[in-house]
Amino acid sequence: MKTHASKKICVVMSQMPDSTSPRFLAQLDVLQQMGYFLRIVSLKEQSCQENLFGYSRLKEQTVSLKQSKRRIPQALLTLILLGIIAPIRSLQAFGAMLKMLFSFKDRKQVIKNYLQAAILVNQHIIDKEISHLHAHCERNAVRTTYLSSILTSLNSSYLTLPGEIFEPDFMLFKPALIHSAFIFTLSEYEQKILMEKVFSDLELLPGMFCFLNGIDLKKFEFIQSLSPPQKPYQFLTTAYLSKKKGLDTVLCALRELKDEGLKFEYKIVGDGPARKSLEDLTKTLALENEVTFTGIKPRYEIPKFLAKADLFVLAPRILENGEQDSMPLGIKEAMATGVPVVATDCGAMRELVESEETGLLISPEDISAFATACKRLLTDQDLRNQIILKARLQIEGVYDIHKQAEAFNDYIINHNLPL
Repeated sequence: MKTHASKKICVVMSQMPDSTSPRFLAQLDVLQQMGYFLRIVSLKEQSCQENLFGYSRLKEQTVSLKQSKRRIPQALLTLILLGIIAPIRSLQAFGAMLKMLFSFKDRKQVIKNYLQAAILVNQHIIDKEISHLHAHCERNAVRTTYLSSILTSLNSSYLTLPGEIFEPDFMLFKPALIHSAFIFTLSEYEQKILMEKVFSDLELLPGMFCFLNGIDLKKFEFIQSLSPPQKPYQFLTTAYLSKKKGLDTVLCALRELKDEGLKFEYKIVGDGPARKSLEDLTKTLALENEVTFTGIKPRYEIPKFLAKADLFVLAPRILENGEQDSMPLGIKEAMATGVPVVATDCGAMRELVESEETGLLISPEDISAFATACKRLLTDQDLRNQIILKARLQIEGVYDIHKQAEAFNDYIINHNLPL
């Protein structure tokens, strides 16, 4: 595979990267597999990097943008010098900033993004041999990258998430999206939503690459036994705990199974805004003896949890604004290690799981059907073994991080994209 060791990408993030974020680490690994060098710049200053624990490469490659009131003169001087050196680009960037200023409600933040772009250019782009700018998700990163790209004429790219697509003001980012050389999405479902919401009136589209968030199969080896699981059955979820994940549906389904006399233990690995309500629901359902909330665990510990699990469960739902889940990395890791999956047919889930073949998919919010599906995969050994083996083959064939790197590399070459 052709690599690009001389290529340096500046990845702009709204805050320091989190070593517990599987999505970001997967994308980082793919780009590094291709030989790119990444300079990760956080727009938020941080005095320490405790959230980079266990992932030394992030520490080596991550810096925070030095910004304070004392930096404003430096930003203004940079903008003046760029105005002299590249007046057309400078006017275009100033015009783009003015349009955003009158479009977005957070106007002070837009001005700050403009100054951040100048500081970014001064500190981390000029004379740093950077060849490409990448905005990682959040709005401030997108706006700062967009303005920096105009100021420097460097090509830019953008990673979008399904939650952002459904935000009321997402269309205000259309100029930045159109300006991008290409856009990462995490599923074909998200590409479809982008086309419908943003690009339906355009003839010339940015390149789009479906970034499947592959996993390293050396870290997630096939370890599950094909012998029948033993009681008490071990249920597992690894996820960011938000309403979108539908873990209340899982808990209610487990209550039904308990009422039927099923003996089980359920570990929920992760944290998030829904944790408190889920803990309260656990008490209401009298499942305190069965359910354990472990909090966030380092990624290297996840295989240990999967090795003890008999079933991986997740029940994503459609939120009021239409937002749906993508393809959770936790499900891919479970499929890779041989833990059968029960999930809901929502968003891009069927791109990952084929019901009755590589897992079981249930209609969202259907508690009884979810409980029945769990019981099937614990008691129907023929179905269980078939799903375990086919799921592993699915991950090996499509979601191996090395194959994902090759696919992205081929996409860049075949489309002659300027990365």
